Amino acid sequence: LADQNWTTNDGRVADRVRLRSVLDDCFASATTAAWSTRLETAGVPSAPILDVAGAFAQEQIVRGDFVRTTDAPAGEIRQMASPLRIDGERPPIRRGPRALDQDSAEVWADLGVASVEEN
Repeated sequence: LADQNWTTNDGRVADRVRLRSVLDDCFASATTAAWSTRLETAGVPSAPILDVAGAFAQEQIVRGDFVRTTDAPAGEIRQMASPLRIDGERPPIRRGPRALDQDSAEVWADLGVASVEEN
């Protein structure tokens, strides 16, 4: 709070590297849950950054039955279902994610190009 470089947004942007280092050290001093509680108590809008497993484990996701397992070229994967409901039902996931380069020939053909090498 005493650092005059950080009293304005311009100052924080200009000294971003040092500020980030100080903040990283500060946030490492407590758990995500502890920081969430502190920030919520102080009235600071915030939320933890979650990885995919953490997002899928959130209570509202589990309770809302949002996680679906679909087939993909690399095997079964879990992905999020649509939050929309039509006549009380969620639309099905029609197919899993595509493999890298799986549809390239079709895309190039739609563009009138026989292959990427021609470009």
